[in-house]
Amino acid sequence: MRAAIVFLLWALEGAAPAPTPFAAPTPYAPPPSYAAPPPLPPVAPVAPAGLPLTSLRANLSFAVFDYVGIGADVGHSFDRHFAFETSANFVSLPNVDSGFYGEALARAGHFGSRSSVSFGLGPGFLYTSDFGPVAFAVPEVAYELRKRGSVSFLAGFGVPVVLNQSRQVLCSSPEFLGCLFDRLQYHRGDVLLRSRVAIGYAF
Repeated sequence: MRAAIVFLLWALEGAAPAPTPFAAPTPYAPPPSYAAPPPLPPVAPVAPAGLPLTSLRANLSFAVFDYVGIGADVGHSFDRHFAFETSANFVSLPNVDSGFYGEALARAGHFGSRSSVSFGLGPGFLYTSDFGPVAFAVPEVAYELRKRGSVSFLAGFGVPVVLNQSRQVLCSSPEFLGCLFDRLQYHRGDVLLRSRVAIGYAF
């Protein structure tokens, strides 16, 4: 009987499935690394459309009780905020010989491709054989309509301030009070009221 029980236990143990061994864990493999993309080349700053821009214009100026002038000016906008302008004019004054008047103004403001509003400041110079040389400090505000390859139109108003005293001239009018509103001498500190318009071509 004991032999039968031992045989039965042995038979059951032999029929039982062998334990399944656990698989070895797969070692962690980090994801493949990717090289950083090369840096983009530096981008050169691009000037605003239509700038820089140069304007060449015929210029007509008028100073109350002083002169009427006609000439030319050249303006150049470097970027949206800064420009330079110079002008030269032949001027006619009452009671004296005709002369020359010129200005050179640095301008700051807003300069777009089609219009500009700016404030200018710089020296002015008047010369006639009667008054001699007269220097000015010239502030001016101006508005310009312009387009590259088209018309440029400028209107400005300035208040030139006299920096030195000129020679004095005599009134040549025989009428009573004939020179009441005419300039006979420039004194340091005198202020002129000067307006001008200019029209030409922008490129």
